[in-house]
Amino acid sequence: MIQDLVLALRLQALDRKIAALEAEIATLPKHIAEIEKRLEAHSRRLEADRSALTANQRERKKLEGDKPLIKTVRGVGYQFVRSPEEGVAA
Repeated sequence: MIQDLVLALRLQALDRKIAALEAEIATLPKHIAEIEKRLEAHSRRLEADRSALTANQRERKKLEGDKPLIKTVRGVGYQFVRSPEEGVAA
């Protein structure tokens, strides 16, 4: 009789664990959809940023012509130079 109670308690614990896992599984599609939605938004933002970067690079080349007057300084940004030689040396 006591052994039957022990088995019933184990069965009850397993049933609770199964119910908790089923509830967790039920939330996964919503969670995945949220992640995919955020990924899509970030992908669109990345594409827009890449387009802006390309446009800026084209505009920079037009403005510079053959003589670069803007020097890229790693970790800082951009720096205007007085002569084309200054821009090429860096």
